[in-house]
Amino acid sequence: MLNQLFLKKEAISFGWQKAKENFGVFFVVCFIYFIFVIVLQNFYLLSYQAIWFLTGDDVSFLMKAIQYILPIIQWVILLSFFKLALVVADGKKPIFKDIFYSFSVFYKYFIIGVLIYLIRYAVSYPVNYALNLIDSLP
Repeated sequence: MLNQLFLKKEAISFGWQKAKENFGVFFVVCFIYFIFVIVLQNFYLLSYQAIWFLTGDDVSFLMKAIQYILPIIQWVILLSFFKLALVVADGKKPIFKDIFYSFSVFYKYFIIGVLIYLIRYAVSYPVNYALNLIDSLP
């Protein structure tokens, strides 16, 4: 086992130096993260509010599905960022292929996310239906 201690200052300066050396790759990952997380989540929130304001109804099944799919995409992008950081910390030169490394496991995260959503929907729908029946009783 390697017992090497680093000072915080050394670790931060090492990380900053490596990030400056590989600015292009990290910039692409940060840009992808910005587009998928910031822009899409804000679009989702604005759409959600617009539907609720215009119709007064709860959002559709599709909007609820998007609510659960966006965090999955966020985690996949963060996995790419961590993969790049580990490649850089190992002293290797990152390539753009490393950015899309975690997208090869995207379908696993997507399937699990969809299953979680369907389970939550399957459990909450009968409960909401029963509560509405109780509210409608005289």
